[in-house]
Amino acid sequence: MKLKKQHSSYIARKITKDLVNADFVEVRKEKSLITQVCEEILNDDIQKEIELDNAVDDLLEDQESEIEFYKADYRQLFWMTKKRM
Repeated sequence: MKLKKQHSSYIARKITKDLVNADFVEVRKEKSLITQVCEEILNDDIQKEIELDNAVDDLLEDQESEIEFYKADYRQLFWMTKKRM
């Protein structure tokens, strides 16, 4: 499932809650700092995913005539290309 930026703060809070409540994790920082770092990591990953999607779109647009000629499924080609990149 693809994450959206508006969900990153909620997910970061849930991760922080799980870390703080875990018996095997020693928390040495404030919860707010942990949440902030988690949210930054999630947002960075979401941004990288967006950039990868754009790169794959650009690559497939360049090959659009061949895709139409072979009547290939664009969505399947998108995921196959994304997986390889």
